[in-house]
Amino acid sequence: MILIGGLGWILAPRLKGEPIRDPLGLFGVAQAGESDSGRRDAEALAPPAEGRVRVLVSAREIPAYSRVSRDDLYDPERETFAHVDVAAEMVEKNGIFVDAGDIVGRVLKAAKRPGYVFTEGDFLPKGTRPGLAGGVPNGKRAVRIEVGLVTGIIGLNLGDRFDLVAAKTVSGPTAQSGPAFAGVYREMMKQRTRTRNAAKRARVDVLVQNGIVVTPLETRLVPTTSTTLTSGTRTTTRPVQEMVIALDPSEVAPLMAALSSGADITCVARSGRPGEPEFDLTPGYGDEDEDDGSGVPKSSDMHVVEVIQGGERVLVPVPRRSGSEGEDEEGTSTEGPGGSMDDAAGG
Repeated sequence: MILIGGLGWILAPRLKGEPIRDPLGLFGVAQAGESDSGRRDAEALAPPAEGRVRVLVSAREIPAYSRVSRDDLYDPERETFAHVDVAAEMVEKNGIFVDAGDIVGRVLKAAKRPGYVFTEGDFLPKGTRPGLAGGVPNGKRAVRIEVGLVTGIIGLNLGDRFDLVAAKTVSGPTAQSGPAFAGVYREMMKQRTRTRNAAKRARVDVLVQNGIVVTPLETRLVPTTSTTLTSGTRTTTRPVQEMVIALDPSEVAPLMAALSSGADITCVARSGRPGEPEFDLTPGYGDEDEDDGSGVPKSSDMHVVEVIQGGERVLVPVPRRSGSEGEDEEGTSTEGPGGSMDDAAGG
C-alpha cells in the first residue's frame, strides 16, 4: 500500500499537465527528452527575422496534376508545416504564396519537389479537375500511345509540342497515263515521266499539328495470357512504354487509322524557345506534284495547250513563262511552239 501510494504521489501531477515529481531521479532521461523536444518546438515556432516572411513549401514530392492537400505541406519529422523564411521583397516581387488557403485544393501544373515555394504559375486554373484530364488543354483530346510505334517521340518532356507525320510509298504515273501527245513531244513527255517516277517514291501526310505532351514516357505492366500443353493457361505481364499526348479532335481518327495500318509515323519536335509561333503549320509532301489529268505534274515548268494539226486536236506541252505577255489571266499560253493556235490550225 505504501508503494502504490508513493507512485500515485509521483504520477498524479502528470494527469493534470504538470511536471512529474521525481525525488529519486528515476525519470531524468524522460525529462531531458521532453526538454529537447520543447526546444525544437520553440525553434520551429520562433518568429522570422526582421524583414523576412515565413512561407510554406512542399514537404514531399507532389506529382503533376495532383490536388495539393495539407499532408503535402506537413513535415512529420519537424512535427510542423514545412516552411522557409524569405525576404519580404522577394515574396512580393515573385508572387510567392504565404497562406495555406492559396495553396491547398489547387491542382499542380507540373511535379513539385520537396522544399519549393508556391506561386500562381505552379497551378492550373482554379476549378480544374485533378488527374490526367486536368492536363489536357481546352479543345484538345488525350490519346495514350505506345512510343515504340512512333519514331523519335522518346525524349519529349511534359508540355513539349510536336507534329506527327506518316510516310507511305506511292507509285507515280506510268508513261501511258493521261492523253497522248503528238509528234516529237511524245518521246519528250515519256522521258519526263520516267524521270519523275524514279525521283518520287513517297508521300508524307501530317497527321498531328502542334500536339502536346500531357504525360512523358512511363512504363506500364500489361497482363498477357498464354496457353501451353504442359502448363495450361498462364497469365503474365509485359512492360509497355507509353506516353499521353493531346491533339485536335479532327486528328484523332487519322492517327488511329495510321497506327492500325502500320504506317511509318515520325515525331517532329517543335522549338521550345520563346517566340515560337504556336499555330505555325508543317506542310505535307506529295499533293503539289500530283497530275491534273494531263500527264504533266503541277509543279512542272511545262503546261499543255490544245492545237489543231492536220485536222486533229492534239495536246502540246509548252514551257511556262511567268509574267510573259503571251499568258492569259489563268497562266495558260495562247501560243503554240510554232506560233499562235490560229497559225497551227491554218497549217
